[in-house]
Amino acid sequence: MKQQWTKLEAWLKASNPSLLADLNPPASDTVIQRLEQRLGVTESPRVS
Repeated sequence: MKQQWTKLEAWLKASNPSLLADLNPPASDTVIQRLEQRLGVTESPRVS
């Protein structure tokens, strides 16, 4: 997944830098766990 994200960032940097600048940072594990609890879903497997 990291490789695909890096490719996307490179493409955006060349093609649409303002859109790249508007992207939010990734969610932390804590934020994801809180969301899962609010939604009542079990923890999904982590992709690295």
